[in-house]
Amino acid sequence: MKNFITATILIAIAGSAFAHGKATGIVRERMDSMVVLGKTMKSLSLMAKSDAQLDKAALATAAQTIQDHSGENLTRLFPQGSTKHSDATPLVWTKSDEFIALATKLSEQGKALADVSTRDELQSHVQQLGASCKACHSDYRQKTD
Repeated sequence: MKNFITATILIAIAGSAFAHGKATGIVRERMDSMVVLGKTMKSLSLMAKSDAQLDKAALATAAQTIQDHSGENLTRLFPQGSTKHSDATPLVWTKSDEFIALATKLSEQGKALADVSTRDELQSHVQQLGASCKACHSDYRQKTD
């Protein structure tokens, strides 16, 4: 499961890098935000696999980064009609309540991450965060050129 989540994150980062060349404005801003989330997830995944002592400062930073790029901070990056060079599916706007709920859940998970104190807890949180990312990407993200 951990390898799948890591692979999914890496593919998302690589795929979005190509789209960034064409995107501008709010679409570029949200793509950049997703890259930050992807990099944060990658670092958390590596930390969860490591045998080193948990770095509480790094966890706190990751928790804050996730909160900064989720919830209302994420949903504001999807104004109606912002589809040019975008990976967003129309469901972002037609099922906006569900999209907002997923963004809020991600923010709450980010906040909870700050309280992690053991490797097992971190691994569990990384899996939950990865599942949230996947749930959103499954319905609300499409591949673009």
